[in-house]
Amino acid sequence: MKPRLLIANRGEIACRIMASARQLGYTCIAVYHKADSQALHVNQADEAYLLKGETLGETYLNQDQLMDIMTIARVDMVHPGYGFLSENADFAEKCHAQGVTFVGPSPHVIRMMGSKTQAKAAAIAAGLPVVPGYMGDDQTDEGLLAQALTVGFPLLIKATYGGGGKGMRVVERHEDFIENLQACQRESLSAFGQAEVLLERYIASPRHVEVQVFGDQHGHVVHLFDRDCSLQRRHQKILEEAPAFGLPESLRQKMFEAAVQLAQSVGYTGAGTVEFLVDSQGHFYFMEMNTRLQVEHPVTEMITGQDLVAWQLHVAAGGPLPTQQSDIHSNGHSVEVRLYAEDPFHDFMPATGRLTTYHFPNSIRVDQGYARGDVMGVYFDPMMAKLIAHGPTRALALSRMNAALVDLKVYGVVTNQPLLLALTLHPDVIAGTFDTHFLGSHMKSLLQVYDTDKLKALAAVMLATVSASPEGGRGDPWGVSDLFQINLPGRCHVDFMLMGHAVAGDLIFEGQEATVHMNGMVISVKTLDLPKGWRCPTSRSVWFVWQGCIVNAKPVVVESALRPGEAYDGHIVAPLPGKVTKLWVQVGQEVREGTPLVTVEAMKMEHTLKAVMPGWVHAVQVTPGQVVSEGETLIRVGERLS
Repeated sequence: MKPRLLIANRGEIACRIMASARQLGYTCIAVYHKADSQALHVNQADEAYLLKGETLGETYLNQDQLMDIMTIARVDMVHPGYGFLSENADFAEKCHAQGVTFVGPSPHVIRMMGSKTQAKAAAIAAGLPVVPGYMGDDQTDEGLLAQALTVGFPLLIKATYGGGGKGMRVVERHEDFIENLQACQRESLSAFGQAEVLLERYIASPRHVEVQVFGDQHGHVVHLFDRDCSLQRRHQKILEEAPAFGLPESLRQKMFEAAVQLAQSVGYTGAGTVEFLVDSQGHFYFMEMNTRLQVEHPVTEMITGQDLVAWQLHVAAGGPLPTQQSDIHSNGHSVEVRLYAEDPFHDFMPATGRLTTYHFPNSIRVDQGYARGDVMGVYFDPMMAKLIAHGPTRALALSRMNAALVDLKVYGVVTNQPLLLALTLHPDVIAGTFDTHFLGSHMKSLLQVYDTDKLKALAAVMLATVSASPEGGRGDPWGVSDLFQINLPGRCHVDFMLMGHAVAGDLIFEGQEATVHMNGMVISVKTLDLPKGWRCPTSRSVWFVWQGCIVNAKPVVVESALRPGEAYDGHIVAPLPGKVTKLWVQVGQEVREGTPLVTVEAMKMEHTLKAVMPGWVHAVQVTPGQVVSEGETLIRVGERLS
């Protein structure tokens, strides 16, 4: 009989696991939240079981419910993917107790390496260098502040149990420590079920370099080379590549040896990643070990030609490593980018909507968990897909990635595609002269490349001319009723949001040309040269591609021409559906521009809305724990109360 594999995950990683498991003859079993009932991983599975409940804790993180499904479905093995329960030792123990093989290391190793404090202790015992900091039991605000003063500022607060950038903050001044500590604790508790944190000295200008290791149940451990993951935003990786570029070969070999030594010292089995920080002097420090398959594992697969999921299943079944170290080779270079449903022009707020157009080029590898027509909601992580390019050289791999991003078409949901496209064109990225702080210091300039008057004028004309037909396309300005005037040129006025800016324009159409008047400028646009666009029939937004960048122009009435979270006449509104986790102010309190007002949690991340003008709090219309809808007024700020 075929072995029966439960994938205790969703989205692109569930689909990725199924692709390899099916080739190996496994029966693939999926689980799903009701919001995922038509999801790609459900449709691709041989069997699928509904998880009862609303929240992540009630569904994908509900161990008891998953164990019941394993019994009903007669499961032989469970693959946790990444995130969710992939690094949960209790879950692994329950699987083993029920006679189900957990695809991953032993519960003991998961528990040890899943705790950043215990992992550091293990690394020190194995002879690896570590970043100075505090990893103690005193988790009180006062105790941690005292330790922070000893470690020194700037420092990094990190969730002891966690990853993916959640529960992590850089603190520059001791005055800001408690506020950031409490935010880390809340995020960690929400995402990982534990609020414990550790402190680390913040290393200036580091690179994030990691080594892929693999161990079997017979005591063998190999490495599959290294990856550079330095391009991060708020500790969330965005662009990864393999191998790490520009490392001295002696340093690279030392990191390989250290990673394998650590894995061997703890009796590691399965896929794991040892993560290091490399400073500007070429010193490396152990950071943490991920006891699971990494999101960025495809770049390693591309340069080695190995299927890491197949390796996982083979090793979990008791088999030896498929290949010896001497037979693993690195060929060429690979680059991966993560496509997120988030708006880079609105402080990367998670985006929602229906994927009306969802097209990826065939020139590169794409790992995805969504299909055309799917709805991006607020329940889950905003990652939609991963694009992976490979080439004989780094320059060619980056060039192929750039071409793929230009060919990408995603309409209906705002994504970070403009940022990814800008990254592949930036001279520092092309030259490899960046560190983990690159995005923090270059974000504004990366996004400003699209802030041109020509684009604003083009968007204004597209809003006036693109029809709302299902097929999209360019409309006829003389066929739009509000442009028609007998014996006069067609005229109209548009107010819209474009890449974080409120834009107003007056348009005059004569012949095959539109003249756009805005901000004291006059710009001409040839209507025959307009790109093909699509208008959403509900929001009336127009989507089109300009110089490879996916553009969304959203018409607004003047009174609401604001960015999400900003105030108009004192109103602070929810930028997306979520839950209020903290109120920072009370009625009557004076605030300045930039004062935190309210924190909303959505897609497993916290988003703090701040005052955009000085004033006094007139009303607080929500309470902590309250679920709010997009556009709902949360707080009102105005002039001094009488």
